[in-house]
Amino acid sequence: MPLEVCHDPAPPLRQVSADSPDGRFRVMSDHYSIRVVRAVDERPPTELVRLAQLNDPLLRRVRHGIKFTRGTVSGDRFGTMFHLAKLLP
Repeated sequence: MPLEVCHDPAPPLRQVSADSPDGRFRVMSDHYSIRVVRAVDERPPTELVRLAQLNDPLLRRVRHGIKFTRGTVSGDRFGTMFHLAKLLP
């Protein structure tokens, strides 16, 4: 695929961000790297997805059960007791 010449004017000096003409993307530069992000992103932030998984009661019990078993098998008394305490009501 051949490269096309861009006839857009150069950005003003010291401009570190710009929006795409259709408004879907935003481009930012810190003089070492360039980052392109969606201007409107309907997806939840990664941290919120992870917190939802951590706060799910069923997944929490499963996770502590697995770690309790691993601690028992490996001889990690502190880890075993910690995860056992999390499993008990």
